[in-house]
Amino acid sequence: MLLLFMRHKNIKVLALSKHSYLDATYRDKGHTEAQIGLTGAESLIPDSAHHFSVKLEWWLEGDEWKVARLNWE
Repeated sequence: MLLLFMRHKNIKVLALSKHSYLDATYRDKGHTEAQIGLTGAESLIPDSAHHFSVKLEWWLEGDEWKVARLNWE
């Protein structure tokens, strides 16, 4: 993912699907599973596209949800 960002100046992130839910045991933890697409281009037409599975873990701190963990494949 980092190489795509470094190689192209025009990056688009497309959320293809997502599912968010609260942890059944800990109410101050949440999870999101998403499928995203990244496209990169030097000009207007994308010349690169990649698909990633992303998993996030959120922790509630005060009244704000903050990302605690992020994994992608």
